[in-house]
Amino acid sequence: MSILYLPLVLDELYPPNDDLIRQTVSLAITEKAKRLVIGIKSQEIKTHAHCLDAIWDKMQTVLGHLYVAQLNVAYEANAPLFDCNVVFEDVCGYFIHLEPNLTKVCLPEKDMDQVKKWNEARKEIGLNVLEVHGMSRHPTTPVQPSHQKKASGEPRRFERVAVGGTFDHLHAGHKILLTMTALVSEKSMVVGVTEKKKKNYI
Repeated sequence: MSILYLPLVLDELYPPNDDLIRQTVSLAITEKAKRLVIGIKSQEIKTHAHCLDAIWDKMQTVLGHLYVAQLNVAYEANAPLFDCNVVFEDVCGYFIHLEPNLTKVCLPEKDMDQVKKWNEARKEIGLNVLEVHGMSRHPTTPVQPSHQKKASGEPRRFERVAVGGTFDHLHAGHKILLTMTALVSEKSMVVGVTEKKKKNYI
């Protein structure tokens, strides 16, 4: 089964237009792909890599927007359980384009030269060459940035963070919770998993 990758570069950390997301999710569902990975790169994240609390609200807004956008397409296609992961590439600690199970990259036609470099790097370490699906960016109404409140005081970071829940199905809400938890954890995070039938003990 194929795994698709949609790299998005945001000049500013605001929700992007949904056009490329809709095209990619539709393609992934049509091809019965196992998963779609949406990678986000932003200079704003690089700048605040050691104090992400300063842009916490922006990152959470972008994350929520992307998951909702892909879910809308998935529900329209009667595929509500379609698996999609959103990754902040500047802080994830690995290169998505070097993931062994990746099979196809979806990106605007003007950016397709980038994949040649990625494929050269993949061949050097014995990985399969990525297929490329070029897309046209259709004109859409830009997403207007909402008012973002500034973080007060010193940026907050925590050595260890704990969260919990049933996690019976890893849906978008769970993924947002786990992503944002990881972003404020300096050393480790603990995830407690409880069975549904024991939810009265939570």
